[in-house]
Amino acid sequence: MLALFEIFTKRKNKRKLSSIREESIQNFSMHPEHQWILEDPEFKRAFEYLFDSLDDRILAQLSKHKPVIFIKSSGRLSLVVPSQDQAHIVMLFPDLIKVMHSASPLRAVAILAHELGHIYLDHAHKDLDDLSAQLEADEFSFHLGWGGELFSVLEDHSNSRDCRLRLQNLSRLFKSKEAYEHQSAL
Repeated sequence: MLALFEIFTKRKNKRKLSSIREESIQNFSMHPEHQWILEDPEFKRAFEYLFDSLDDRILAQLSKHKPVIFIKSSGRLSLVVPSQDQAHIVMLFPDLIKVMHSASPLRAVAILAHELGHIYLDHAHKDLDDLSAQLEADEFSFHLGWGGELFSVLEDHSNSRDCRLRLQNLSRLFKSKEAYEHQSAL
């Protein structure tokens, strides 16, 4: 079995990895809690996409004090457990695992990016209401390039008031991005 680190370094035409990226990928690959991810081709590929969307600044901040650990659990989609003493825990539920093995696995990457947003934005230590935290994490995922996939996930849950508000916010972000790109093209 190839470690995720080896997969990244063996990719064709892959630019030289920065030391931060190299260390982050290696730490992720070597963590015993992540072996289930490395043994599942769909999950391994999803985490490759996720790592590719994170720049060095984000990787450095995420691994600054403690590792981020992804574990399987029961529940719906995923959530971040507020920072524990030794690690940030991201719980991956059966619904997310189904999405990962579906015809649209990149939707799961968008969810993973959203969860990393909660950690990166330090929501566990901020006095934010749940909806504001969700909107911020959605924007983090959007800026990593996963807005379309996240929008698609939220559409499946649009009967929820919070999801409708989150969809409106993502729509606003898409319109702002289109307006910026249009202005830049002129």
